[in-house]
Amino acid sequence: MKRKRTAGGVILLILCCVLLQAGGIRTAAAGKTGLVTSGQKVYYYQNGQKAKNCWKTVKGYKYYFGKNGVAYAAPKAPGKSKNVVCKTIKGAKYCFDQKGHLMKNGLYADMAGNAYYVAKSGKVNVTRTKKIQKALTYLSDARKIRAYLGTPKKTSASSSCFRDGGTDLLLTYQYVMLSLYRDDKSGEELVLFLDPR
Repeated sequence: MKRKRTAGGVILLILCCVLLQAGGIRTAAAGKTGLVTSGQKVYYYQNGQKAKNCWKTVKGYKYYFGKNGVAYAAPKAPGKSKNVVCKTIKGAKYCFDQKGHLMKNGLYADMAGNAYYVAKSGKVNVTRTKKIQKALTYLSDARKIRAYLGTPKKTSASSSCFRDGGTDLLLTYQYVMLSLYRDDKSGEELVLFLDPR
């Protein structure tokens, strides 16, 4: 004799499966401790709970986990590995790389080309950052920004597509690249833009 499955029995079976699966997820999360990467997001678990609105140091790297438990991190971008995202935390600004690491001691740029000078403490030095950003004004005299940045690691030159009779310069520093235009007759250099490396 064949049994007929009722709609109520099927619903009860589905409900049991869903509850068992949800219980399994809670059990797995309860055991998590430490840094966990899921897709492109980084979390920190303590006794199965996501760390939220707090700093954590893991293997020498400092992270900040926001209100949703995700570490602040710069977006990944083709050809760029040193871009940052800057966030204000308790009144101070901090910059984070693509892995969510707090950046320290240097000049960094976000994907929009905004410059940030970060002190050894990891906080953005607002005064120095404003001076650098002013020196990066489009088509301004490049002497100020060159003085702020010092000697580049590498300089490359090519014929300019910006103006006739000029050269485009690309100055590579530790975390950023500076693009300048040099007038071949006068030797004057003008700022074009700053980009993360």
